[in-house]
Amino acid sequence: MKFTSLAVAALFVANTSAVILSDKKKGDNGNGLAYDLDVPTLKKAEGDNAAKTQAFNGAKESLETAQEKADLAKTQSADAKAADATATGEKQAARKVLESAGHLDADYDSVESTHKAAVKAKWDTLDAKLRTEDDLIEKNHVLERKKRDFDAATAAKEASDANLKANQDRVANEKDQLERGENQDRLKTVTHNSQAKVSEI
Repeated sequence: MKFTSLAVAALFVANTSAVILSDKKKGDNGNGLAYDLDVPTLKKAEGDNAAKTQAFNGAKESLETAQEKADLAKTQSADAKAADATATGEKQAARKVLESAGHLDADYDSVESTHKAAVKAKWDTLDAKLRTEDDLIEKNHVLERKKRDFDAATAAKEASDANLKANQDRVANEKDQLERGENQDRLKTVTHNSQAKVSEI
Protein backbone atom coordinates (compact mmCIF):
# COMPACT_ATOMS: atom_id res chain seq x y z
CA MET A 1 0.00 0.00 0.00
CA LYS A 2 2.85 2.33 0.84
CA PHE A 3 4.54 1.48 -2.49
CA THR A 4 1.36 2.31 -4.42
CA SER A 5 0.99 5.66 -2.67
CA LEU A 6 4.58 6.64 -3.41
CA ALA A 7 4.27 5.58 -7.03
CA VAL A 8 1.07 7.60 -7.53
CA ALA A 9 2.63 10.63 -5.84
CA ALA A 10 5.73 10.34 -7.99
CA LEU A 11 3.62 10.02 -11.15
CA PHE A 12 1.56 13.07 -10.15
CA VAL A 13 4.66 15.16 -9.53
CA ALA A 14 6.30 14.10 -12.81
CA ASN A 15 3.19 14.71 -14.93
CA THR A 16 2.51 18.02 -13.22
CA SER A 17 6.01 19.26 -14.07
CA ALA A 18 5.12 19.14 -17.75
CA VAL A 19 2.19 21.52 -17.38
CA ILE A 20 3.39 23.87 -14.67
CA LEU A 21 2.19 27.40 -15.41
CA SER A 22 5.05 29.60 -16.45
CA ASP A 23 5.32 33.30 -15.73
CA LYS A 24 7.15 33.69 -19.02
CA LYS A 25 4.89 33.51 -22.05
CA LYS A 26 6.27 33.62 -25.56
CA GLY A 27 4.63 35.53 -28.39
CA ASP A 28 0.94 34.72 -28.71
CA ASN A 29 1.36 31.41 -26.92
CA GLY A 30 -0.46 32.38 -23.75
CA ASN A 31 -1.03 28.71 -22.85
CA GLY A 32 1.16 28.90 -19.77
CA LEU A 33 2.96 25.66 -20.58
CA ALA A 34 6.48 25.13 -19.38
CA TYR A 35 7.39 24.34 -23.01
CA ASP A 36 6.52 27.13 -25.45
CA LEU A 37 4.65 26.07 -28.59
CA ASP A 38 3.47 29.24 -30.30
CA VAL A 39 1.35 27.93 -33.17
CA PRO A 40 -1.06 30.92 -33.40
CA THR A 41 1.76 33.20 -34.56
CA LEU A 42 2.62 30.67 -37.27
CA LYS A 43 -1.03 30.63 -38.36
CA LYS A 44 -0.96 34.42 -38.60
CA ALA A 45 2.20 34.22 -40.70
CA GLU A 46 0.54 31.67 -42.99
CA GLY A 47 -2.51 33.90 -43.43
CA ASP A 48 -0.34 36.93 -44.10
CA ASN A 49 1.73 35.00 -46.61
CA ALA A 50 -1.38 33.79 -48.44
CA ALA A 51 -2.64 37.38 -48.70
CA LYS A 52 0.75 38.71 -49.79
CA THR A 53 1.11 35.95 -52.38
CA GLN A 54 -2.34 36.71 -53.78
CA ALA A 55 -1.49 40.42 -53.97
CA PHE A 56 1.83 39.59 -55.66
CA ASN A 57 0.13 37.39 -58.26
CA GLY A 58 -2.43 40.11 -58.95
CA ALA A 59 0.28 42.77 -59.29
CA LYS A 60 2.28 40.51 -61.59
CA GLU A 61 -0.71 39.86 -63.83
CA SER A 62 -1.56 43.58 -63.93
CA LEU A 63 2.05 44.41 -64.83
CA GLU A 64 2.06 41.86 -67.63
CA THR A 65 -1.19 43.26 -69.02
CA ALA A 66 0.11 46.82 -68.79
CA GLN A 67 3.33 45.78 -70.53
CA GLU A 68 1.39 44.17 -73.37
CA LYS A 69 -0.74 47.29 -73.81
CA ALA A 70 2.32 49.55 -73.71
CA ASP A 71 4.09 47.39 -76.30
CA LEU A 72 1.02 47.50 -78.55
CA ALA A 73 0.75 51.27 -78.14
CA LYS A 74 4.43 51.62 -79.02
CA THR A 75 3.95 49.60 -82.19
CA GLN A 76 0.85 51.56 -83.17
CA SER A 77 2.65 54.84 -82.56
CA ALA A 78 5.60 53.77 -84.69
CA ASP A 79 3.27 52.66 -87.48
CA ALA A 80 1.36 55.94 -87.30
CA LYS A 81 4.61 57.95 -87.48
CA ALA A 82 5.72 55.96 -90.52
CA ALA A 83 2.35 56.46 -92.21
CA ASP A 84 2.46 60.17 -91.46
CA ALA A 85 5.96 60.45 -92.90
CA THR A 86 4.78 58.71 -96.07
CA ALA A 87 1.77 60.99 -96.28
CA THR A 88 4.00 64.01 -95.82
CA GLY A 89 6.17 62.92 -98.75
CA GLU A 90 3.14 62.26 -100.97
CA LYS A 91 1.65 65.65 -100.08
CA GLN A 92 4.88 67.44 -100.90
CA ALA A 93 5.17 65.58 -104.21
CA ALA A 94 1.57 66.36 -105.11
CA ARG A 95 2.16 70.02 -104.27
CA LYS A 96 5.13 70.22 -106.61
CA VAL A 97 3.11 68.68 -109.44
CA LEU A 98 0.28 71.12 -108.80
CA GLU A 99 2.63 74.10 -108.74
CA SER A 100 4.14 73.07 -112.08
CA ALA A 101 0.78 72.47 -113.76
CA GLY A 102 -0.90 75.22 -115.73
CA HIS A 103 -4.51 76.18 -115.11
CA LEU A 104 -5.27 75.59 -118.76
CA ASP A 105 -3.76 72.10 -118.84
CA ALA A 106 -6.25 69.36 -119.63
CA ASP A 107 -5.19 67.32 -116.59
CA TYR A 108 -5.14 70.26 -114.13
CA ASP A 109 -8.36 69.20 -112.39
CA SER A 110 -6.97 65.71 -111.90
CA VAL A 111 -3.70 67.10 -110.51
CA GLU A 112 -5.59 69.42 -108.18
CA SER A 113 -7.78 66.55 -106.95
CA THR A 114 -4.68 64.45 -106.31
CA HIS A 115 -3.20 67.27 -104.24
CA LYS A 116 -6.40 67.72 -102.22
CA ALA A 117 -6.51 63.99 -101.53
CA ALA A 118 -2.87 64.07 -100.41
CA VAL A 119 -3.60 66.98 -98.07
CA LYS A 120 -6.59 65.18 -96.56
CA ALA A 121 -4.54 61.98 -96.15
CA LYS A 122 -1.87 64.03 -94.39
CA TRP A 123 -4.46 65.43 -91.99
CA ASP A 124 -5.69 61.92 -91.21
CA THR A 125 -2.21 60.49 -90.65
CA LEU A 126 -1.19 63.45 -88.50
CA ASP A 127 -4.31 63.00 -86.37
CA ALA A 128 -3.58 59.28 -86.01
CA LYS A 129 0.04 60.04 -85.13
CA LEU A 130 -0.93 62.48 -82.38
CA ARG A 131 -3.59 60.14 -81.02
CA THR A 132 -1.24 57.16 -80.84
CA GLU A 133 1.44 59.32 -79.21
CA ASP A 134 -1.06 60.37 -76.52
CA ASP A 135 -2.11 56.75 -76.08
CA LEU A 136 1.51 55.66 -75.74
CA ILE A 137 2.14 58.28 -73.06
CA GLU A 138 -0.95 57.12 -71.17
CA LYS A 139 0.00 53.44 -71.43
CA ASN A 140 3.54 54.18 -70.24
CA HIS A 141 2.18 56.07 -67.21
CA VAL A 142 -0.01 53.08 -66.35
CA LEU A 143 2.95 50.74 -66.87
CA GLU A 144 5.11 52.75 -64.48
CA ARG A 145 2.39 52.60 -61.80
CA LYS A 146 2.02 48.86 -62.29
CA LYS A 147 5.80 48.45 -61.99
CA ARG A 148 5.72 50.44 -58.76
CA ASP A 149 2.87 48.27 -57.42
CA PHE A 150 4.65 45.09 -58.49
CA ASP A 151 7.90 46.14 -56.80
CA ALA A 152 6.01 46.90 -53.59
CA ALA A 153 4.12 43.58 -53.76
CA THR A 154 7.39 41.73 -54.41
CA ALA A 155 9.09 43.32 -51.40
CA ALA A 156 6.06 42.57 -49.20
CA LYS A 157 5.92 38.94 -50.36
CA GLU A 158 9.65 38.43 -49.82
CA ALA A 159 9.36 39.78 -46.28
CA SER A 160 6.31 37.58 -45.67
CA ASP A 161 8.10 34.53 -47.09
CA ALA A 162 11.02 35.13 -44.74
CA ASN A 163 8.68 35.61 -41.77
CA LEU A 164 6.77 32.43 -42.62
CA LYS A 165 9.99 30.43 -42.96
CA ALA A 166 11.25 31.75 -39.61
CA ASN A 167 7.98 30.80 -37.91
CA GLN A 168 7.95 27.36 -39.52
CA ASP A 169 11.48 26.72 -38.32
CA ARG A 170 10.66 28.09 -34.86
CA VAL A 171 7.55 25.92 -34.44
CA ALA A 172 9.44 22.85 -35.66
CA ASN A 173 12.11 23.53 -33.05
CA GLU A 174 9.52 24.21 -30.34
CA LYS A 175 7.71 20.95 -31.15
CA ASP A 176 11.03 19.13 -30.91
CA GLN A 177 11.76 20.75 -27.56
CA LEU A 178 8.26 19.94 -26.34
CA GLU A 179 8.64 16.32 -27.34
CA ARG A 180 12.03 16.15 -25.65
CA GLY A 181 10.53 17.67 -22.49
CA GLU A 182 7.66 15.20 -22.48
CA ASN A 183 10.06 12.31 -22.98
CA GLN A 184 12.17 13.63 -20.14
CA ASP A 185 9.10 13.79 -17.87
CA ARG A 186 8.16 10.24 -18.76
CA LEU A 187 11.69 9.16 -17.94
CA LYS A 188 11.45 10.96 -14.60
CA THR A 189 8.22 9.07 -13.86
CA VAL A 190 9.87 5.74 -14.54
CA THR A 191 12.85 6.73 -12.40
CA HIS A 192 10.66 7.84 -9.50
CA ASN A 193 8.63 4.64 -9.69
CA SER A 194 11.78 2.56 -9.74
CA GLN A 195 13.26 4.43 -6.79
CA ALA A 196 10.02 4.04 -4.86
CA LYS A 197 9.97 0.35 -5.58
CA VAL A 198 13.59 -0.04 -4.52
CA SER A 199 13.04 1.86 -1.26
CA GLU A 200 9.97 -0.27 -0.58
CA ILE A 201 12.07 -3.38 -0.94
